[in-house]
Amino acid sequence: MTVLGIDPGKSGGLAVIDSNGQAHTWPMPPTLPDLWALFERIRDQFGPVDVEMEDVSSSSQQGAKSIWTFSGNFHALRMACVAMKWKTHREKPLAILKATGCHVTPKPLPPKAPKGASDEAKKAANKARTKATNQKQRVQKNRTRELMLERWPHVKTNGTQGLTLKVADALMIAEYGRARRASA
Repeated sequence: MTVLGIDPGKSGGLAVIDSNGQAHTWPMPPTLPDLWALFERIRDQFGPVDVEMEDVSSSSQQGAKSIWTFSGNFHALRMACVAMKWKTHREKPLAILKATGCHVTPKPLPPKAPKGASDEAKKAANKARTKATNQKQRVQKNRTRELMLERWPHVKTNGTQGLTLKVADALMIAEYGRARRASA
């Protein structure tokens, strides 16, 4: 069984764990034609695949343009899977993180500004919360990358040695899908 893991963000990636247990990774292609070409390449190299995709949604921290771009990428990936006639399963990020041992228990966020606080206090509280959220995400991504490198020390991204942060999540998602199918 070959599993394709997809981290659907624009700075995400794709990872295949083939029937021999070998991992192959690619950063997210920048354009729709490039994405389709990669899907064709994966199909030609590996045959039919089962797809495991992160089931994500927009965040209140994202701006309108960011949400629009993310949604377009997510749905383009889903449509490409449909066009390839690949069986697709979507799972929430936290479930994937916990199942693969990649989850890092986050520190509590700084408090929100109290009601009636000055605009300056609200701005400072929001800035502190954003900084803490960004730090939490960096810690989580680095943890995922470290664990995936332990499991696949020889993985290559686009033919070059090494596992980038862009594709570490995709490899974790593929590993989750492989383990889920093996236990079914």
